[in-house]
Amino acid sequence: MFWVRQASALAAVPEPERVVQIVSATAAIVEGTGSARLRKELKEIPRRATAWANTSSGREVDEILSQFN
Repeated sequence: MFWVRQASALAAVPEPERVVQIVSATAAIVEGTGSARLRKELKEIPRRATAWANTSSGREVDEILSQFN
């Protein structure tokens, strides 16, 4: 849960490269555990990343999170 919250905070700063790393690692955890709570938190990150949503990092986050739709 810490990683997801850190990614959310960094998305607003912005720290897109770090967000991508954290989202990727956390997505792997969600796949392994099936945690609905983590999945919900992950899906909130793009709302905080609007400043860089159309960058390569933003597209990468969207791609990682597309598996949870």
